[in-house]
Amino acid sequence: MPIVRALAIVVALAACGDHNVERGTEVVAVPTVTTNKLDLLFVLGNEVSTQGHHVALTNAFPALLAQLSIDGRPDLHVGAITPDLGTQTAGGTQGPNIAGSVGSCLDRGGDGALVRLDGTAGTLYLIDSATETNHPGTLAADLHAITGVGSAGCGFQQPLAAIRASFSNASNAGFRRDDAALAIVVLADEDDCSALDPDLFSSDTATLGALFHYRCVQFGYTCAEHDMTTPGPRTSCVPDAGSTVVEDPADFLPAIRDRAVDPRRVAFGAILAPADVAVTLVGNKPSLAASCTWTDASNAAEVAEPAIRIAWLTNQFEDRGAIGSICDEDLAPAMTMMGINARRAMGDPCVEDDVDLSHCTAVEEVDGIETPLVACASPTQTDCYELAIDTTSCPNAANRKLVVHRNTATPAGYDLLRCVY
Repeated sequence: MPIVRALAIVVALAACGDHNVERGTEVVAVPTVTTNKLDLLFVLGNEVSTQGHHVALTNAFPALLAQLSIDGRPDLHVGAITPDLGTQTAGGTQGPNIAGSVGSCLDRGGDGALVRLDGTAGTLYLIDSATETNHPGTLAADLHAITGVGSAGCGFQQPLAAIRASFSNASNAGFRRDDAALAIVVLADEDDCSALDPDLFSSDTATLGALFHYRCVQFGYTCAEHDMTTPGPRTSCVPDAGSTVVEDPADFLPAIRDRAVDPRRVAFGAILAPADVAVTLVGNKPSLAASCTWTDASNAAEVAEPAIRIAWLTNQFEDRGAIGSICDEDLAPAMTMMGINARRAMGDPCVEDDVDLSHCTAVEEVDGIETPLVACASPTQTDCYELAIDTTSCPNAANRKLVVHRNTATPAGYDLLRCVY
């Protein structure tokens, strides 16, 4: 009997018109040996302004879980950290502690430690699989145990540095599994401020401006309009890779990608405000203008600022990176995207994009060497692939998955489908 195995799709999209695709760009790739194991890490701000977002994320979690559960119950570790690193910097030096209106920025803050507030002793993350759980109810019902991260955090939020710190924090032992895919979801109503210079936290207002998180923008962005203190819109803003005050987001890519056996096993998502950058004045101090406002479930007015640094990092993960809107009362659409990308990291055989499949070719990649696969000409042919319709396993977009018929087993590697149209 031939061996039948699900294969994945790689689709390359380019910006040259509606019907052009750049050859060779991967959109989806599936390992020849798939896994249902996923370690899911949430990074949740612990300031007063983020509390409504935590509730919205918890309510929308079933949308993410639905994507992960399409082919059956996954084997999950789910944890949460805060972006509060106190006043520590990338080099380990600490700045002066801060207390007051910007939040309590003390010592090492949460130091990337997982947070669990339901009183459970031991493991600080939720375990949920067909054979093991460490929480009393359903995963969706018990998610609040890790999403209630409090509201007394430092006003200088360092989500990217906190992710890196979480990988080495001894209290998180057991969360990250070598044979599991990794998905990270950042929920932020302001940008990352991962510190390089301990003076970022100092009272040196003559050099750094007022003591609040706008310092992270002023010295962390580079825009077409170089002045970051005069009110008005800013265009073409990107992270300042040469900043000596805050760390270049590119520095975090290796730390995140190296947490999996292959970079394709990592998904990164961010729920942020729109990237419309404008400087305004609060009193006489320059500040980043909110790019969206909304009313939360308690009818309180909420605002969020753009997060250029976090968005840049998210986009480096390409088809496994997704940005959702924090401005929506319902975060289900954003969480659905996060679930699709996490499934891709686990090894998704489905075509998630609506593409012309007649212009696609398949290859098998083993140890970096690609071997073409031919399309099956008949139901009995082997050593070939077909695009099968599967509305149950592949409910999104094309309802197609690629199935390979072989007479022999395949070494560990990746199967890809590249499309040009």
